[in-house]
Amino acid sequence: MEEEFVIYKPKPLIYISNLTQRERLIVNFLIKLVNTQNKEENPKYVFRVGNIKNICNIRDFEAIRAILYNLFETNLEIDLLKNKRKLKIMKNISMKKSEVSITFSNEFMELFKINSYANIDIKEQTKLKSKYSIIVYEMIKDYYRTNNSFVQIPHIEIDTFKNLMGFKNISNYDLKKIVLEKIIVDINKNTNFNFTYKFLNKIGSKKPTHIELKFSKEKSIIPKIENKKSDAETLKEIEKKMECLRLKDIENEKKMEWLKLEDIKIAKRRDALTKQEIYCEETTSRYERYMNDYEKRIDEKRGEEE
Repeated sequence: MEEEFVIYKPKPLIYISNLTQRERLIVNFLIKLVNTQNKEENPKYVFRVGNIKNICNIRDFEAIRAILYNLFETNLEIDLLKNKRKLKIMKNISMKKSEVSITFSNEFMELFKINSYANIDIKEQTKLKSKYSIIVYEMIKDYYRTNNSFVQIPHIEIDTFKNLMGFKNISNYDLKKIVLEKIIVDINKNTNFNFTYKFLNKIGSKKPTHIELKFSKEKSIIPKIENKKSDAETLKEIEKKMECLRLKDIENEKKMEWLKLEDIKIAKRRDALTKQEIYCEETTSRYERYMNDYEKRIDEKRGEEE
């Protein structure tokens, strides 16, 4: 059953820079069609929109149809480590309700004659949260072999990597924070691989020029990424924590002062209640004496009358 979701993806189709997450998944579905129904002549394929829904986990049929038409009209931009080219996937496409008919282009079909491909699990891909994670996952699968426990992908120029991710203008800092660190979390959590990276400086250059991508299926081999911080950043963090502690102390002091005031108020209320209780007791005692004297005088008066 697992084989149902495995495709053999030609290497050039991994390094496409102008696809969204859903588009990349649907391209992988089309590759699966070619894998399972290899047609040398008249490469026409018929399938149902529901097939894409089940394999790619895309629930919106209208979105699937729109993506298929967009793939028909768009040239894919392949950037295979400086070897740039454009590729048209389809010659024709037609849709009737839920049925789709596609004729692939000759140049697309030619890619399947190249003996260089990656073994990719589409179902595992659908767990990933972004197109960036999917691209890196496919790069990992391109270089991974079952007998390798630890692999380093050849160094890639940072500008080439940015272009592959679909960025024209992005700083190295944002590339780390917005893209790479999220890819690490996504791949390490949702696939069988552990992934990490490192920026490299070319000899004589102060700025990073290349990126080193590493991955493994052995969790103990890949170290955790630790953000190296400058002394100024560390000092700033310490000062921030100290300020938080100082504010917390002030808050605690205010709470203690409030509690003291509440204790004083409670003590005053207690004293007032005690005085009121004593007054009530004295009043009751005086009343009882008056009543006793009154009853005594009444009794005496009755005795005199008798």
